[in-house]
Amino acid sequence: MRVVKLLMMSKDPGPGGMRLREVPLNLSFAQAFAERTPEAYERLLLDVIRGSQTLFMRRDELEAAWNWVDPIREAWDRSQESPQPYTAGTWGPTGSIALIERDGRTWFEEDD
Repeated sequence: MRVVKLLMMSKDPGPGGMRLREVPLNLSFAQAFAERTPEAYERLLLDVIRGSQTLFMRRDELEAAWNWVDPIREAWDRSQESPQPYTAGTWGPTGSIALIERDGRTWFEEDD
C-alpha cells in the first residue's frame, strides 16, 4: 500500500506578524507549536487595538459567502430528508461510507 502524506503551510499562532511553518495536514496545534496559543478572542482584540483588519471580512466577501451558502440552505429546506446524526469524533454517518464506496473508493484512517 502506498501512503500519501500531505503538508501545508500554517501560520504560527499568536501575535508578531505573519510567520509560516510547514506542518502535516493532520495538524495538531498542541504538538506542532510548543508556545502558548492565544485564547479565542485574544488575537482578535489585539488586532483591533493595532488597527489591523486582516481577520475581518469585507462586506463584498460576506455577501459572496451568503450568495454561495443560501442555495444550499434553500435546498436543505426543500429536501424531504433529515440530516443523518452521528457520534461526535467519528468519521460521520454510515451513509458517508456508502456514498464514497459506490465509486469504488474508501476512507483511510491512519493509525496514531
